[in-house]
Amino acid sequence: MAMALGALGGWEPLLFLVLIAVILGLDLAALRAIFSNTDSSQSHKYGWAVVILLLPVLGALIYILMRVIQKDD
Repeated sequence: MAMALGALGGWEPLLFLVLIAVILGLDLAALRAIFSNTDSSQSHKYGWAVVILLLPVLGALIYILMRVIQKDD
């Protein structure tokens, strides 16, 4: 595994920063969507915020997928 990472030729720090930026952007977008939603109660919003903060990638993806599915109904 270390050999494969070393094969990137010094691009590892930049790729790591891009990954962190994507994850933070996804989380911030999900949190913004949660707190701008006027249909949900405060406890519902705080519950989703806790899920997203504890499970950054998975929590945000679950929230976004559930929101897309609910809009289709």
